[in-house]
Amino acid sequence: MHREHAIAVRNMIREPGSGRVSIAISGDCMAPHLSDGQRASVQPLRWYCPGDVLVFFSPRHNGLIAHRLIGVFLRNGRWRL
Repeated sequence: MHREHAIAVRNMIREPGSGRVSIAISGDCMAPHLSDGQRASVQPLRWYCPGDVLVFFSPRHNGLIAHRLIGVFLRNGRWRL
């Protein structure tokens, strides 16, 4: 995903309720749900459920990553995704 999308998502996370950001998907690892070149609307939520697609910044990849959430559980008093 493009750098300007990563900046927009990071700004949105810092300011919850700031609305949605449209991003362009690159790659096909989420196909057929998300395809290369497709646009997706991203917005922060208070809670996430299994099956949701999460978009987050990865310092390792220096960009945004999308993954489907497969579970939520409590470990050592903290919620884990």
